[in-house]
Amino acid sequence: MHIHKIDSPKHEDFLLQNRIDPITGDLIVENDEVVFCASCKSVFLSDTWLYLNGNHCEQSETLKEFPSSSVIHLKAEETILFYQTLSNSTTSSSKIPKEAKKKPWSKKQNKISSFQNFFHHPLVTFTKVLAWIIGIVLFFAYQSPIVIFAFLLTFILKINEILHNWYFGNQSDSVYKLFKSNTFYITTKSICFSEAYGMNIYNLPIENIKKIHFNEWGDFVSCIIYYQNKDKDKKLYFTLPKESSQNLISFIDSLKLASNSIQLPIHIKSRSANLSSHIQRLIVEGNSNFKLEQLE
Repeated sequence: MHIHKIDSPKHEDFLLQNRIDPITGDLIVENDEVVFCASCKSVFLSDTWLYLNGNHCEQSETLKEFPSSSVIHLKAEETILFYQTLSNSTTSSSKIPKEAKKKPWSKKQNKISSFQNFFHHPLVTFTKVLAWIIGIVLFFAYQSPIVIFAFLLTFILKINEILHNWYFGNQSDSVYKLFKSNTFYITTKSICFSEAYGMNIYNLPIENIKKIHFNEWGDFVSCIIYYQNKDKDKKLYFTLPKESSQNLISFIDSLKLASNSIQLPIHIKSRSANLSSHIQRLIVEGNSNFKLEQLE
């Protein structure tokens, strides 16, 4: 078998994927020794590969060379069960919840260009703020037009940021090229929020979640995720647009797959006959972690 030792920064793209051994569930980190199945490109810790007697996908070949970032990204796409752009009904509901940017949520970055952090660099932010302060002070004190310069500087930087994200984001070979704006998504291991093109991703492992409440109302679906941080109960609230009953069913099925191993309690309030029927079928099939409340 061909063993590869994970090294940073050489394998930075790989480490940003937060790949997990599919047998043990262990997060693969720097200095781990891994093996890639030649058929499906799944990655295993070398000890796990030995435990499997060196066989996977009905064959025993492993990749001699460390796979390219495109192969790694395409493999990562297979783990995404569901994704949905956050509601844009109001400015607040289209934003990633602030709770997702705090522990125990973790943050990772998808690098789409070598200078993507320029627009959010502290020095650039400081320059914009300073220009506005000076411009406003001089405008009210001396009627100076320098405030127009501050506006133009901010406008030009914003336009260039939008163009940069659009161009390099669409050149990506990963699933994140589909995330044109803030997006909620579910994987087999975690619940996540992503900024446009995955430039910043916030995720919470399924095992950290205590329960999920799901409420279908009007044109939107409200979700509350309950979890713990340092023995303190926390919750995160967000809304998704209710585009179709099939989309809601996909959402529920994704939660089922993601939480199957730990029987995560999922409480659903539904007004949709199709969704209620689907959930009742899941309960009859033995998914006791689902609780349905039919609304009028």
